[in-house]
Amino acid sequence: MVSVFSFVILLRREYRDRPEEREHLHALIEELHERFRVPITIVLYKGNNASLMKLSLSSELIQTIIFEEYSSAGHYINSALDQAKSPYCCVIWNDMNIGINLDETLTSWLLEQNCICAVSFNFDQFNELQPSLVQPVFNKVHGFGTIPVFPSTEREDSLFPYDYMGIYDVELFKSVHGYDTVFLEGFWQLSDFGLSSWVRGRPIRICSGFKTRYLEEIPVLETSKSKHMRRFEAKHFNFSLGVELQIQISRKHLKLIPEYMKEDYQKESRVFLQQGKDLIINWNHEL
Repeated sequence: MVSVFSFVILLRREYRDRPEEREHLHALIEELHERFRVPITIVLYKGNNASLMKLSLSSELIQTIIFEEYSSAGHYINSALDQAKSPYCCVIWNDMNIGINLDETLTSWLLEQNCICAVSFNFDQFNELQPSLVQPVFNKVHGFGTIPVFPSTEREDSLFPYDYMGIYDVELFKSVHGYDTVFLEGFWQLSDFGLSSWVRGRPIRICSGFKTRYLEEIPVLETSKSKHMRRFEAKHFNFSLGVELQIQISRKHLKLIPEYMKEDYQKESRVFLQQGKDLIINWNHEL
């Protein structure tokens, strides 16, 4: 029988299997296994030196995906969800605790919301609630950007899942081709995924029954300008000098777009690009 849910645990690039890291990782895996008895996939790269063979339990429900070199978190998630058998997959990191009940209430909510990703109420290491949602902003001076916001009864939507954490609908995730692995920087990869999801009618929304807490300082997303920012703008807005929206896609910009996206862009570029800009400008009015 296929489980409705599964877990994916991503190992941070900095993980080196130090005693305290190993102890928490093993405890996290064992807790999820004992509580839920659903598949668990641990994604890491060889440099993590993780001694998962020392786990005190052995189960066919636990598997690992090991990369030769460190890759982006989006690449990790693509690989894990590509192999997932369950319709929903909860993605977390090795340096956190999780509060969730995998019950009919959660399943009903996910079916009703039809989210591509349900995000958590996020707490820091001092158990203080953090801004768990990401709101897009756009102005003619700075172009595209985001601001973190606290969830409320009037504010439930997020441009993307902060730090990649969330309950992903595997089928919907695959329908937008997952994360674009050409983006190597988290902020631009997440923004690309979020905007690609929203303009296709795939919402990202906070789930009241899902909580995560970091054990250490919350990682900060790097938002500096880079070649990834230029790629993001070319792919979604086709800015000229980062300000004016150009409807036609130039050959130069088409080279930056993955093969699987080119047909969509060439056929529907006018509507698709305008929707992306409209979504950001009108975000507050849609909440």
